Amino acid sequence: MNSRHRCCPSAPFCLGLLLSCLVPAAGQAQTSPAPKEKAALAPATAAAASSEVDRLNQDLGDLELLRPLLPLNLTQSQVDSITAAMKEIASEWREVKKVDDAALKALAPDIEKAHAGALIGTPIPAEFEAKILEAQKASSARYTEAKQKALKRLLVLLNDSLTPVQKDSIDTWSAQQLGGRRIPKKYQANPSQAPKTEVQALAIVALIERTLLLDRTLVLLQQLKPASAGSAPTTGKEPKETVPAAAPANPAAK
Repeated sequence: MNSRHRCCPSAPFCLGLLLSCLVPAAGQAQTSPAPKEKAALAPATAAAASSEVDRLNQDLGDLELLRPLLPLNLTQSQVDSITAAMKEIASEWREVKKVDDAALKALAPDIEKAHAGALIGTPIPAEFEAKILEAQKASSARYTEAKQKALKRLLVLLNDSLTPVQKDSIDTWSAQQLGGRRIPKKYQANPSQAPKTEVQALAIVALIERTLLLDRTLVLLQQLKPASAGSAPTTGKEPKETVPAAAPANPAAK
């Protein structure tokens, strides 16, 4: 199950399954067709089973996305501000995809020529490979820029709107997920001296990367029952603290 929620690729076709349907089992008479009732029900039954498995896999994936969000007890105000930002980010990413699609279409003649040539044994031209590599680098740069912009925006939003208790919850989740707290590079030699605010900022970035940048999380947040306004206040200054000396010596660093 992947982060996995960003898109929904078609499942790979199983050749072995196809062959098992076409080739009779050993010792089975080829002249004995399956009962008509079973033949008529088989496709529907298979589709239903596949649909159920897909739903269960989706539910399991949803639980992983919800795992760090549930302890936060987000209020309606917090949910609204987060989802509003996520919608705008999604819109910006769609614009990036349009640029990518246009760049790919511009290469259509080269791609089709290389494809047709390969099918008759012609080696893939080095010039074509260079063009594709250049296009891939440009695409990667566009998405990296869009991701960094989204990360910064959501980090500022969460840092300003989450309570100290909520930030502690994210810090705990991040440490569990990464096998230790994320420590800024300049403090890795002495993690206990890292300011708590900086450590928590890296934990929030981990949460954003693993949940809030995924399309499926937006759907879940819109369905999530928010906490009452009083249970997770959106204001309050967090005192300056440092990470306890017990922080892992070699945590994953951003």
